[in-house]
Amino acid sequence: MKKLVYVIVTAAFMIGCSNNRDKIDSTKKQDTTKPFINANVFEFSTPIGKPIDFSNITGYDDVDGLLPTYLKGEVDYDIAKDYHPELCCKDQSGNEYCVIVNIHVLPKEKSPLSKNQVDQIRENVNLENLEPCKLENAKNSSYPCNVVIPSDLDKYRIVYPGVDHKETCESNLKDSEECALVLCNDGSEFGYGILKKEK
Repeated sequence: MKKLVYVIVTAAFMIGCSNNRDKIDSTKKQDTTKPFINANVFEFSTPIGKPIDFSNITGYDDVDGLLPTYLKGEVDYDIAKDYHPELCCKDQSGNEYCVIVNIHVLPKEKSPLSKNQVDQIRENVNLENLEPCKLENAKNSSYPCNVVIPSDLDKYRIVYPGVDHKETCESNLKDSEECALVLCNDGSEFGYGILKKEK
């Protein structure tokens, strides 16, 4: 009789433990909360040919803790344009969270012309072989229409050829300097230059 009671109690205890284990396992299976991404900036810029390393951005889940993130979508770091892939993370229960990121792959900047380079260009220009500008609005009729007059170049510390380099010019300013449009002899736009502010 004692053996029968012992067997019944043991069986009941084992069934109870088994039920508790099932309850614990079932709560793990019911994790439906999405993780989140540990970042508050989702806009990135990089020069062409230089991939962005997202490995330092992690996800976090209440149950699984820190999680790796990954990109979904196409980004070609060899083609300069804007891309809008998703940055995602997924927990062990399969809950996935994604957020759109803006990646600006920037074209290679044209190198600025230093003062020495400007002087070299001026020395190598042979005006005899160039047709002088015949336009009424030309600053100097001795020079071609599409060149910057050397005396105009003298006031700039650095010149950035191309009118699409205003931001580059502005990002390289020092105290008491400003970014100004550099014009050719005929008044057309040549680029931007850094010059000292007039007092």
